[in-house]
Amino acid sequence: MSHESPKCPPDSLTEAIRAELGPHLITKKYREFMPKKAKPSWGCCYVATEALYHMWGKANGFEPVRVSYSLGTQTGSHWFLRHGLYMNHVIDLTADQFTILPPGRVPKYADAVGCGFLTKKPSKRAQQIIDAVRGKK
Repeated sequence: MSHESPKCPPDSLTEAIRAELGPHLITKKYREFMPKKAKPSWGCCYVATEALYHMWGKANGFEPVRVSYSLGTQTGSHWFLRHGLYMNHVIDLTADQFTILPPGRVPKYADAVGCGFLTKKPSKRAQQIIDAVRGKK
């Protein structure tokens, strides 16, 4: 059986989702760990991944996955999409948030496990992004 290589989402979609990210979307658990020079994507991995999954990923064979990483005094979860057949093909809209962390605190993608979202439909925060991207502000 031959399978076509997975597609990548259109740049216009990933850029539009990333443009909506920021501190207003960060949950309380992560807000206290936010570095002073954090990128707008910092702490938004779950909601960005969820929005991309519902808008594009599910229809193109991608699944949500998460991996634990160190927040210093606590452990956090980092979310991204991984293709169901091509396990090394990942899409991480918020990878740039780790450019300011020491190497030992950057998540190891190979350790990620498949995990469904907390809700079947987009969460309120993900729907906010989806609506903005679709121009329904």
